Amino acid sequence: VPVSSRVSAKIQQLVNTLKRPKRPPLREFFVDDFEELLEVQQPDPNQPKPEGAQMLAMRGEQLGVVTNWPPSLEAALQRWGTISPKAPCLTTMDTNGKPLYILTYGKLWTRSMKVAYNILHKLGTKQEPMVRPGDRVALVFPNNDPAASMVAFYGCLLAEVVPVPIEVPLTRKDAGSQQIGFLLGSCGVTVALTSDACHKGLPKSPTGEIPQFKGWPKLLWFVTESKHLSKPPRDWFPHIKDANNDTAYIEYKTCKDGSVLGVTVTRIALLTHCQALTQACGYTEAETIVNVLDFKKDVGLWHGILTSVMNMMHVISIPYSLMKVNPLSWIQKVCQYKAKVACVKSRDMHWALVAHRDQRDINLSSLRMLIVADGANPWSISSCDAFLNVFQSKGLRQEVICPCASSPEALTVAIRRYCCVNSSGQPGEGSHSAANRDPEPSQFILV
Repeated sequence: VPVSSRVSAKIQQLVNTLKRPKRPPLREFFVDDFEELLEVQQPDPNQPKPEGAQMLAMRGEQLGVVTNWPPSLEAALQRWGTISPKAPCLTTMDTNGKPLYILTYGKLWTRSMKVAYNILHKLGTKQEPMVRPGDRVALVFPNNDPAASMVAFYGCLLAEVVPVPIEVPLTRKDAGSQQIGFLLGSCGVTVALTSDACHKGLPKSPTGEIPQFKGWPKLLWFVTESKHLSKPPRDWFPHIKDANNDTAYIEYKTCKDGSVLGVTVTRIALLTHCQALTQACGYTEAETIVNVLDFKKDVGLWHGILTSVMNMMHVISIPYSLMKVNPLSWIQKVCQYKAKVACVKSRDMHWALVAHRDQRDINLSSLRMLIVADGANPWSISSCDAFLNVFQSKGLRQEVICPCASSPEALTVAIRRYCCVNSSGQPGEGSHSAANRDPEPSQFILV
């Protein structure tokens, strides 16, 4: 083969490589959820196989009678925002593990009202508003800004607008971004709510405008920071009604083939789910919960944004940018705030095990629930066992670890509970538990 031909082939190979779309590297752990869309996850051939008979769904016990439960989540926000305006709702952390911002229930209530008024009355004209009750809008907030996302989410609920939380688009031609664009188009989304910092970081055209992303519908980008919004008139008030079958929000899921599907959750399903989680987890007012999960969807959304507000809880949100620097940060915050509940994945437990030798004075005795969101993953069982073996000497009780199984379509499917005690004195057995407590081979197998 002539040398020139070999050189030409090498050059062509290099050109083809450069033409490939750039994407961030996929890490073994601490992968941002948006990156799941960039690479179709292949099943692990070494994953443990399910055993036993196929499960059948059964009707669980009735919800306990609680006379003062709010008729809707918006009503709960109104209650706490007016009765306990100074109570902390959400504390965000910077990459050094220092508190960055504390959102109180009073601020969440007033700022959500402001967002609701502006998206209904300040977009478009009086005769032709861009957003009406029942319309869908995208929520585009980075994973390190749960406070702004939370305000926008509740602003949508108060305006009776349907939020569709999505990931921040990285470039104009992301493969995963195109899937999200298809979802937005099928939902009829024309407006995207975002933060000032996120808006400045989006790709811009030479004229400074945000270009239309490949596969996306044309969007109006609307910044929800208070300084950019008009103050509602004194006589304006959101219409807060009882939960019904209207759509509350749309969550998306990534299928095995990489496609994206939207899942609609009604207002009554949202309220009932929050009530069920409150009862299952024994949540009470003013409890502190540490959340490491994505607050835009799934378990992180249900516990860290929705059920927490219904019960006036204080959420400590740990961004993954902090977890990458300090994998022990969530344990440190549990100790610092004496948190009663923590929501994590098995990978967070794994990396805490790797890093714990560098940390002294760990005391996990305040925890009554450590919710493991990927409890349906067979690999999570070994993480639970190993975590207990190491941290049992640091105040962690065996009954605290509660694997959870869920899906966007079915919401919470199973959660291991220890707040119930049966006649034999053993916690969480029989119909009061979604877990197999057989000590062989593990204490943490969901059935």
